[in-house]
Amino acid sequence: MNRKRESFMYKLYFGIVILLTVSINASEITSDVKQCLSFAEESQRLACYDNLHGYENKTTDKNLREKRAKRSTFSIQPHKPSYFMPISYNGSRNPIETEIGELLSDSSDDAEFDAVETKFQISFQMNLWDEVLGTDTRLMAAYTQVSYWQMYNSGLSSLFRETNYEPEVFLNRDSYIDLFGFKLINTSLGFVHQSNGRPSVLSRSWNRIFVQFILQKDNFIFSIKPWYRIEEDLEDDDNPDIDDYLGSYELGALYQWKEHEFTLMLRNLNGSTHHETYALGWLFPLNDDINFYLEYFHGYGENLIDYNYKSKSFGMGFTISDWIE
Repeated sequence: MNRKRESFMYKLYFGIVILLTVSINASEITSDVKQCLSFAEESQRLACYDNLHGYENKTTDKNLREKRAKRSTFSIQPHKPSYFMPISYNGSRNPIETEIGELLSDSSDDAEFDAVETKFQISFQMNLWDEVLGTDTRLMAAYTQVSYWQMYNSGLSSLFRETNYEPEVFLNRDSYIDLFGFKLINTSLGFVHQSNGRPSVLSRSWNRIFVQFILQKDNFIFSIKPWYRIEEDLEDDDNPDIDDYLGSYELGALYQWKEHEFTLMLRNLNGSTHHETYALGWLFPLNDDINFYLEYFHGYGENLIDYNYKSKSFGMGFTISDWIE
């Protein structure tokens, strides 16, 4: 009962914060939108809307296309969000982690992992081969690492509870194709490996072939990412049922409103049992260099050690992607 109440309070808090922010600024938008509607030329109206929302339109910005075409090989660029969360709260723990704590601690009183920990993610990509299959097509490599650090847990020597490593290589192509009222602006096809680098019964890993489509409509960006898991021999497979929990695709959405970004991730919606996995995010700038970031996760697979354990977590911190560019 306490867990249900805790989950309800998470969602209620997150919803109230978002609604308050939207409500405060809603009145400012009406007059600005009317001004944009007064432009007769479509390009002028679009530029007005982009300026209104502080949004860089990837489908019309020729400078961005030229920048992508001329970027240097092996230059480091952001991939997935990179962030540092000094506070990440998870009230429920996987039973296997209790066993780990008991093995690592001399005292049973200090054997438990703390509910509050530090979470951080570093993610970057590089261009290996530009125009590999023609204009706007490139071969890319990327690396993402996310760690869960028991920084405040002196009883367990402030150890890292879990770290996941995710290298990938993929073909990436920009496109500007009208599709059912949206614009298909980017497509990727590649291979990704994900593992936690741990031995024996704690080892988790899988390999996938994926394709990802990025579509845009006004200030909305949508991501569709299906994948196929490369099967392993049963005796070598650390997690043969991972598909049942993490599914075979991931859906993403981003809405940019002025300087705010709201994100949504959905996974395994059609799973017969282990479904309803989603994540909510909210990012806004504190100054020219630092963005504040809030995240709520509900479901399976926040990390690999918990792929088959349903968890709920809430974190707050700062994004660092701009420092990588």
